[in-house]
Amino acid sequence: MSASRAWHTSLGTRLRIVLMAMAGIAILIYAIFTLLHGLREVDQLTRQHLNLLADVVGRNLEAPLVFNDPKAAEETIRSLSTDPAVLAVRVVDSKGNLLAEYARTGSEAKDNPIDWLPDSFNRIRLQRPIRLGGSSPLGEIEVVANRDQFWLTAANGAMLWLIITVVTLAVAVFPARRLQRSVTKPIERLERATHEIAAQKRFSLRVETDAQDEIGRLVESFNAMLREIESRDQELARQRDNLETEVTERTAELAAAKEAAEEALRVKSRFLATMSHEIRTPLTGILGMTRLLLAAPLPEEQRLLAEKAQRSGQLLLDLLDGVLDYSRAEVGQMEIATQTFSLPDAVEGVISTLLPTAQAKHLELTCQLADPLPELVIGDPHRLKQVLFNLVGNAIKFTNSGEVRLGIIASRRQLAGKPMVRFKVSDTGPGIAPADQARLFDAFTQGEVLPARPQGAGLGLAISRELVALMGGDLRFSSTLGHGSTFWFELPLAPADPETGDVGEVTAVSHSLPQFPGRLLLVDDDEINLEVGRGLLELMGCQVQLARDGEEALAMAGQHDFDLILMDCQLPVVDGWTAARRLREIERERNLPPTAIVAMTSYNMPEEQRRCAEAGMNDVLTKPFDESQVITLLRAWLGDPR
Repeated sequence: MSASRAWHTSLGTRLRIVLMAMAGIAILIYAIFTLLHGLREVDQLTRQHLNLLADVVGRNLEAPLVFNDPKAAEETIRSLSTDPAVLAVRVVDSKGNLLAEYARTGSEAKDNPIDWLPDSFNRIRLQRPIRLGGSSPLGEIEVVANRDQFWLTAANGAMLWLIITVVTLAVAVFPARRLQRSVTKPIERLERATHEIAAQKRFSLRVETDAQDEIGRLVESFNAMLREIESRDQELARQRDNLETEVTERTAELAAAKEAAEEALRVKSRFLATMSHEIRTPLTGILGMTRLLLAAPLPEEQRLLAEKAQRSGQLLLDLLDGVLDYSRAEVGQMEIATQTFSLPDAVEGVISTLLPTAQAKHLELTCQLADPLPELVIGDPHRLKQVLFNLVGNAIKFTNSGEVRLGIIASRRQLAGKPMVRFKVSDTGPGIAPADQARLFDAFTQGEVLPARPQGAGLGLAISRELVALMGGDLRFSSTLGHGSTFWFELPLAPADPETGDVGEVTAVSHSLPQFPGRLLLVDDDEINLEVGRGLLELMGCQVQLARDGEEALAMAGQHDFDLILMDCQLPVVDGWTAARRLREIERERNLPPTAIVAMTSYNMPEEQRRCAEAGMNDVLTKPFDESQVITLLRAWLGDPR
């Protein structure tokens, strides 16, 4: 192994071997061509000599052939025995009959030094016709000779080549060694220097050389590289002295920036919670009072005024929900539910709600559900309805004549093994200008403002796109100015088995309110909210008692047996979360069955839901609430109505 490693790493040895090999190859090539040329000449001379002998003997055999004298012919051909190369001679007449024959005996051929060669390599066979003048052949002479001289010449040439080669290589080894040392000695110094630098990190080391050739320039470049590395090391050492201080300062800056960002997020969340509570609290009173007012017998003119007030309050609530939804999407807190629901019912709820608005503008609002579509699917019906409300509502809002179409078909694509359903909303409105299409989904952005064009907050499309993305789709559109617009998206909605679970409530609630007999405790610090809540619950057949803070609620819960407690979270004296925890402690101490507690909050974000669940609350009701939300809640905790 060490010998192999030395062979591969010794440049001098390899260089010497290469030089000697090149010299040997050059000599070999020269010797081969020289030997081949000499052998070719020897072979030609041998054949010329045999041809000459055959011609001379042939002329001497003319008379014996004419007179058919075998004895004279034999004496003539025996004269060839003086030539050691001739092995056999045969003479035949014109009819092919043997006239005379001569063959060298074993004793005569015993001095042959290379008789071990096969005949195919060491024999020459020559046949010549014998003629008298220009007449027809009198006969034929055949001469067989050996090629001993040829092979002896080849052996002598090879021996001479070997001697010359040995002498030449012996003479060449000295200049080759000198050349090798002149090349490898600077390289060996470079190698030792690199090993020492790698082991000891001594970049101040330099390699000396007197060579002015490529090797010398290589050494100079290596020294220049060492000088550059040494200079950079010194610079790095100076920077390293200040690096720790800079890292500490930057870390402190980053920590401060991170803390400021987290504090900004906390301030934003607190601001949203506070503003949501402050705005939704009066909204709850406004919408609740208008619902109670509309439930009472009113003259037609007053009913119209109440309906307009309710629509205005609902628009304000929608704007608030849009701002909160956009804020949730910005911080990644918007969540998607998964439940079984009726797709036709969900679409019908959207169409039935928006149909009066379309009819008021003399627009045709159509909906088409193509076959085959499953009736029950798994998804988030409320978010789907929110997107459809935004898209269909926008189409109705910006279309002054013609129609608005909602089409639902089964897509050919699948996502994670779930079939995709395509929703498409088309209108015959004014279309969208090319300059506005690029920023159509930006928040608080609308297209070109026209004199008779309705305005909004510009949040609907931005929130819809976020919701569609969260549900696994992508909201897209196409529009031509003056020829309407089309919005479409595809959602993965797997078919559901009706027997696997309850179907979510997605349809509109009838004005004939169901009756839920039960004893309820309503806790809120706002007198209007208490009045609205009690009026709505009593219309549904409930017995309602009121509390204005958490301490009063705990006292009443200890004196009465309630079926359900509706408790606001932000209460004076004792807040709703603390009151819920204390009530659970009292129930555990007295071994009482737990009373269902539903939190009423204006800030229904995930962290709020977690806080309510940790306090022991069973459910969350977002304010302001309508009849459908209350009916769903009462059905869940009091059972089916009468």
